[in-house]
Amino acid sequence: MSVKLAILPRSRSWRSYVGLAVFVALSASFPIADRLKNGSRGESYHQQLLQEFRQIQPLPVVTVVGNTDSYSLWRPHQALVQTTYKTTAPYSEIRQFYDQQLRASGWRPLDEHSLTGGGKDLGGRETEYCKGPLKASLQYAGSQADYG
Repeated sequence: MSVKLAILPRSRSWRSYVGLAVFVALSASFPIADRLKNGSRGESYHQQLLQEFRQIQPLPVVTVVGNTDSYSLWRPHQALVQTTYKTTAPYSEIRQFYDQQLRASGWRPLDEHSLTGGGKDLGGRETEYCKGPLKASLQYAGSQADYG
């Protein structure tokens, strides 16, 4: 008497392929649905961010390191407008300057916390502000950071 035992992968039924196809189709449709539902509102927020950003004057003694204006029609809930500066001014002076600027434009401070660089405390700080649905962030790398 011979006995054979074989362990084979179970063949997939047509139902599992249909389920996979439905899952993929639904996953792909969420960004499209989000774009159709929120695209114009997202562009409106982006334009509002640009307008607000233009109203903020930079600290007088700075060098511009870089600018970012990032917005995608396919991610209408995400936009970023920022400028990175280099300065020798201490954080207290920077914070006081931007507090005055932002409060004058209707922004409210939300939170202030420490930032670390590479897991080390380099004296970095971040202050967050809000105005309606918008959020602003003032980030200071720290007096011990070598990148400004």
